[in-house]
Amino acid sequence: MSNSHLIPTPRVNKNGVLVTKHVKPQVVPNASASIPAPIPPSVLMSPDMITLPSNVRELEDLWNVHRISRSKYTMASFDPRAVAVVNDLIRQGCELGRTIGLHHAIGQSLDLMVDHEVVNGFHNIAVFGDCALKHANADVTPFIVALQEMTAPRDIDYLLDATDEERIQARALVEFTVRAEDSLGKPVVYYSDEDPEEIMEYTQLRDPELTRFIMEHPEASDDVLSVLIAEGGPVPVDIIQERLNHSEKALREGVL
Repeated sequence: MSNSHLIPTPRVNKNGVLVTKHVKPQVVPNASASIPAPIPPSVLMSPDMITLPSNVRELEDLWNVHRISRSKYTMASFDPRAVAVVNDLIRQGCELGRTIGLHHAIGQSLDLMVDHEVVNGFHNIAVFGDCALKHANADVTPFIVALQEMTAPRDIDYLLDATDEERIQARALVEFTVRAEDSLGKPVVYYSDEDPEEIMEYTQLRDPELTRFIMEHPEASDDVLSVLIAEGGPVPVDIIQERLNHSEKALREGVL
């Protein structure tokens, strides 16, 4: 499910509550649009048609084959810290052999910049990219969108606008979600199709109580994941807390 080209749009939901939804923009054909430059043979296509060069060593390699290179923007349009982090992520991805998910996420963030002047996408890849990269060859963007829906209507740039506490909590939740989905082999992010114009209307962990627990106790995310893996799936939060308390008590008493 692709979530590129989304526009945060205030809407009143069926319960009469004002929420922010991420919807597809209305596409208006442009008769005067220029013919795109030919794609070099070294460029591959991802499943949803984002161009991915076959040999990427730094952001510039992705930039040069993306349409952003023909726009008014330069890499200086982003915070230099974000550019440095993304370059480091690209190098790590090459070493780990996990490139597709990261390159796809970067491509989507560049699309958002070109189409909607949204810098948050790229900055948030810098903040959360390693949350996916070190565990799976996955695009972290859907997990970031899920996080943004939780904080709507405030759309947070986690590099520039978040507090240290918010950043720690958010990273814990994103990494936990990536790991849980990879370890359990089951989707743990909920996608609603209530609104036909909505790509990801309200995305969250399938268990809202678990979401809140991870945000409030980021230090416990590893232990919570261990419980879920042992059980092979969702476990009520009160049971998780009971298991965690039991483990802590056993450690204190020297049982384990």
